[in-house]
Order: sequence, then C-alpha cells, then structure tokens
Amino acid sequence: MNQIGLVGLFGKHRTFLRPFAASAVLLSTALLTQAQSVVNGSFEQMDAPPNNSGQWSLAPGWSNAGSAVADPDAYHLDGSAGGDLPETPVAIVQPYHGRGLMGFQATGPAGTNSSEYLRGTFDQPLTPGQRYEFSFHITNGDLTAFSTAGFGVSGLGVAFSHGNEVQVGQMALAMNPTFRMTSVLYDNAWREIKFVFTATQGWTHFTLGLLGPDPGEVSYIEGNNAQMAYYFVDHFQISEAPEDINPAADQDKGEENDEAVAPNDGINGPGWFVPNAFTPNSDGENDAFLPVVETDVSVRRFELYNRWGQVIWQWEPGDAGWDGTIAGGAVRAETGVYIWKMQVKDASGKRTEETGQVALIR
Repeated sequence: MNQIGLVGLFGKHRTFLRPFAASAVLLSTALLTQAQSVVNGSFEQMDAPPNNSGQWSLAPGWSNAGSAVADPDAYHLDGSAGGDLPETPVAIVQPYHGRGLMGFQATGPAGTNSSEYLRGTFDQPLTPGQRYEFSFHITNGDLTAFSTAGFGVSGLGVAFSHGNEVQVGQMALAMNPTFRMTSVLYDNAWREIKFVFTATQGWTHFTLGLLGPDPGEVSYIEGNNAQMAYYFVDHFQISEAPEDINPAADQDKGEENDEAVAPNDGINGPGWFVPNAFTPNSDGENDAFLPVVETDVSVRRFELYNRWGQVIWQWEPGDAGWDGTIAGGAVRAETGVYIWKMQVKDASGKRTEETGQVALIR
C-alpha cells in the first residue's frame, strides 16, 4: 500500500528471527518426515522491524506476486511509525497469533484496477492426491479517524500454484482460485477461514486476493473516507485433512465451493448460531436474518441496532426474521453493517449476553 503512515512510537529494534529448537533424541527415521507447514505463517520472522507501510519484503517466505507497484504491508508490535501495532495507518488491530501480521488492499472503489495480493510458500511441495486442510485468520480491524478503508468485497479467494504468476501493476491476477468466498467479507474481529482441498500437483505457493476475471462486489460498510477494501491476515496453517471432514468440502477440480466456509459465516455458541450476512433481494435464498437456536435453548432477547445505537428490529420466537426493512416495512434499510445483541439461556441453564455484527448486502 503506497501510503505514508502516521508517526507512532518507535519500537525496539531487535532481531525477530527465533532460534530453532534442538531435538535431544532421534527416536526413529520416521521422525525425519515433518508435517506440512506454511513458511513464516504467523509473520514472527522479520528481516528488520517495519517502520513504514509497504514493507512486505521484510517477511521471509512472502511476496506481493511480483508486482512492481503493489505494496502489501508488514506490521509488528516491535515496529515503528507505519509498521507499528496496534495503531496502523489503516486500522487498530492486535495480532491474532504472536507479534506480527500482514495487510493488503484487496481492491479500491468498484471499477478500478487497484488490487494487491499476498503470496506465501510451503516448506515442502504438496503431495498430489493428498487432501489438505488450509486455514488463516482475517479481519478489517477498527478503523481510525484518518483511515481510507471501509469497503468490504466479495470474491476473496486462495489459489495454489508453483509461484510463477506475476501481477502486472495492480491489475487482477488471472488465476483460478481453489477456494473463493461469494459473500462480502467485513469483520472488525478476527475471523477464521478454513477449507479442505485435494492437491492435484506438487504446489509450492498459494496466493490470496481477488483472483480471476470476476472483480467481486464492493460494498461500503463504514468509515468517513472509504476508498479501499483492506484486510489484515495472520496465522496461516496447512495440514493433512482428517478423514472425518465432510468430503463435500473437497476441491478436487479446483472448483469454487463455499460449503467449506459455511461454519465460519457467523457466530455460534452451545445450541445457537447467528449469521454475519444476509441478502434481502427476494431471490428465495438468505432473504431474512434471524438467529438459529436448538429446541433446548431459549433466547430471552434479541435486538438489532443501527450505527446510531437505535433499535430497529426485535426478534421473537416464531418470527420469520428481519427482511431488511425499517419503519414498519415502509423503508428499505441501507446496505451496511448492523449490530445485534442477544440474551440466551443454554440447555444447562447458563445465561449469557452475546453481541455481534451482520452485514446487509443488496
């Protein structure tokens, strides 16, 4: 991201490389085969403390897909100025795991060629025919008063390859994603994305961003000067998929499949689930927003608030859900993020108060 960061407190300039752990006893030759992993998956290793935005090259194992223009950002708790945490030039965010993370501009306003990508590497090539589980965490953070972020975008995906593809400028990469989210993604909190796929080649790299000819749907969510959809990412992992994972989540032919992300498309607790997005467009799919609860769980109160803290809808058991209108159904609510609060009693009798966000997408 080509942006001069706000000057923050200078951190401690120290080496970030962690020492390798030594094994005291070699039990067998089988132990020489290590589990698959993402190189520097939590951005703990940095060649130097980041002190400005656009310093993606400080993170070993990562690149910007070869563009001469696109500049993703490395951040660290020991960084300074534009590379500092938790207050970055874009948003306030804490690492999900460890002390570092990365950020990138997925796209600018609709119709512009202004995409950035993050490309990571595996410590060893994938095994063709092997089923893998891939996961990472992503958030938009809490915007600052000076942030130019605030858009959310659909179509974020992950493509596996040998790392030869090169982005021209900030134009979209013509790669076929193995996994792609069809809904607009925007969340102030960390959210886990996880999916299962079958490797068809000995892939060595993966690329995250808006891939292929579909630019995705760009939606304004929040902010005073929104000009881009910006995401922070952390804690990339890969492992062999357990046998009991739903085979429907496989990506054997590199096809898009949102079933793999469905368990993470909302907030859940013991016996209840609240989705984080819905599309009231009368197409018969996902047209209403409501909590889903099991029969032994009771919802004491469920309220929905607008950005000014006003209650715009209350759910009662038996209701069909919020249809995206206000004023008694006379006015369509604006596209954006709304806050919900719920008091729930689970099967054991424990009462809790939960809160979350839902994105209205038209």
